[in-house]
Amino acid sequence: QQLAVKPSNVEELTNLKEFMNSVPADVVDMEEEIKEMTKFYDTLEDYLYFLPDGEGSARWNAFSCPMKVQRGMDDVENFLETKNQEFLRGMQREQQKFSSELSEIKTIVDGFGKYRDLSQVNAVGAQVMDLRAKLKDMDERSRLFNVREGLFGIEPTDYEGLAVVQKTFQPYSDLWGTAYEWQTWKKDWMDGPMENIKPDVMDENLSNGYRVCMKSVKQFKEDPEIQVIAKTLSEDMDTYRPFVPLVQALRSPGMRDRHWDKLSSDLGKDVH
Repeated sequence: QQLAVKPSNVEELTNLKEFMNSVPADVVDMEEEIKEMTKFYDTLEDYLYFLPDGEGSARWNAFSCPMKVQRGMDDVENFLETKNQEFLRGMQREQQKFSSELSEIKTIVDGFGKYRDLSQVNAVGAQVMDLRAKLKDMDERSRLFNVREGLFGIEPTDYEGLAVVQKTFQPYSDLWGTAYEWQTWKKDWMDGPMENIKPDVMDENLSNGYRVCMKSVKQFKEDPEIQVIAKTLSEDMDTYRPFVPLVQALRSPGMRDRHWDKLSSDLGKDVH
């Protein structure tokens, strides 16, 4: 039954080949059982025992089973060799497409230094998120290619070019990705409901964002126009850092109605 399975990729093909390698041992066991069965039938014939209808056919079907398995194995091996070449050609086409995609992304990444205005944050940030997803996908695909090349028994392709693009993109991704997220965080904190603010997440985002900005200041020390973006972001984040303890206190599970009553009275505004 497993020999009838049609593999849809090289992984399934390899699994089928591994199964086929175990078949000869199973056939040997089968032949031993058939020998025992033959002795049983020979004994019945010696005593002129009349076999029920169909029993004779079943006997000879069993006797011919190892030969049928071998013929099936031969057919499957020929089929798998054809599929193996088909899968190899398919992967090579995918790798050519991969190379073209990587070349396009490299061109985009190499031009990222042209973005020097923080007012572009929405457009640039969206592009960063898109490139992050594409590069992550390409990294996974490159690993899959290497695994499959191993299954095909060929030398793995060196995807150092992808690593170079990722390394080049990382500083821009960190800076503009943080700037993009910062817009969302501020809007949620300033315009969203207080109950939606998680103090620990707020503190973590501010700390991580500020750390990225300080790192970006160092990384872009040779490019003052981009460096000033990191400085501006860090200064903006600094204005929010003192409010973290306040948010933590207001969002404390220990806050009771009397506390909100007192705050409303002191502030002259209902803050319930």
